[in-house]
Amino acid sequence: MNMDGIRKLLEDNDITGSACDFLVLLWGMIQFFDDVFDGDPVKDFDRVLYASLLSLPLNEFYSQYRAALAPAIHMAIEKWHMANSRESAATGDARTFMWRAAYWDVAGTVCSITNNPNMRTVIALYAESYEEYLLEVNNA
Repeated sequence: MNMDGIRKLLEDNDITGSACDFLVLLWGMIQFFDDVFDGDPVKDFDRVLYASLLSLPLNEFYSQYRAALAPAIHMAIEKWHMANSRESAATGDARTFMWRAAYWDVAGTVCSITNNPNMRTVIALYAESYEEYLLEVNNA
């Protein structure tokens, strides 16, 4: 999903302003670093460079709530590493599928911080098909 698509999903669930900007930045960075790790063609290098070093640290929501957001991001990174480890051995399963959805845990943290009543809906926005995921990671 592109950044416009993720923004629309978030805004449709009442995540707006700098909270939305934060999650869109994070989404773009995650996609970029996943492409780098997988050896896929890298797109938007300059955008991610600026996002990582300027936009994210200066984002009002991130600045205000980084004490809660940093551990959620850290956990998402660790889940991503765990999934990559299992997937490299073609042993993807239900756990690795959910570890890949860790971005939505961060989005849920944003909902908690902002008292957004749509937390369950937001967390459930992970749209990848489990069957397609298994085919991709175990038959690659």
